Amino acid sequence: MPGGVHAARIIVAVDELRSEWIEQVRERPGLVEILPSKGSDAVVVDLLLLAPDVGPVSDVSFPVGRLARGGGVGAALVVAHSKSLDEPIRVTLASSIAEAMDGLRASGWDGSPGRFVIPGHDPLKGYLTQVELALDGER
Repeated sequence: MPGGVHAARIIVAVDELRSEWIEQVRERPGLVEILPSKGSDAVVVDLLLLAPDVGPVSDVSFPVGRLARGGGVGAALVVAHSKSLDEPIRVTLASSIAEAMDGLRASGWDGSPGRFVIPGHDPLKGYLTQVELALDGER
């Protein structure tokens, strides 16, 4: 993107969303709910860092919000879209998930529901990635 850098991507597979999950944090005003499109496999949220002279951006789909960055260094643009995956996230990341689960159990995880994140990096495109996964006792 001219005048900007794709800094990060968060991916949440639709089958990782849990209807009984309740966020255990304080109320956050201005929260934007991002619903997946019917028939899609995942929701993808991208963070784009814009240079100070970049005005409104019209060539991105599904903008969620634009935030001023500190020190007048530009803006951060949050963009979301639905996506179809080549294979289920738990198949793609099976070894990373097994390693994370072993670590959680060794740390004393009691099997209560929650979530965890597997971080990564796309060396070709240069951005950081986070894949969010549900944490439940039956997996």
